[in-house]
Amino acid sequence: MQEMLTALITKEFLALFAPSLRPLRLNFALAITSKTEIILTEALNLYHA
Repeated sequence: MQEMLTALITKEFLALFAPSLRPLRLNFALAITSKTEIILTEALNLYHA
């Protein structure tokens, strides 16, 4: 469930921003996505605790 949610959000994020990003900025977008993924994981862990 958590992995599916994260994958969906990552996919949506990249679908939203990737077309307008230059290749150099794509790494930045992926870094933001990774950070968002960590925050979401922590939030989900707190929610299920």
